Amino acid sequence: MTSDLVYGSWAQGFMAGWNYALFSEYHFYRDLGVKSADEENFHIRQYCDAHPLATFVEAVIDLWFTLPLKPQSN
Repeated sequence: MTSDLVYGSWAQGFMAGWNYALFSEYHFYRDLGVKSADEENFHIRQYCDAHPLATFVEAVIDLWFTLPLKPQSN
């Protein structure tokens, strides 16, 4: 679905930017590769269904906190 691609791309960009800031400041990052695009879209859809008054970014933030936190590797 086209909207999944557009919104999924935005979510990936948002999380990548947040990851960069987290890594730059604290030397940790969230593993963005642990879930497939379909799994991420499913998570976001479930969140939106359960929270119809929430914003899209809130759904993406909820997804973000399900991703494993990893330390900087040397």
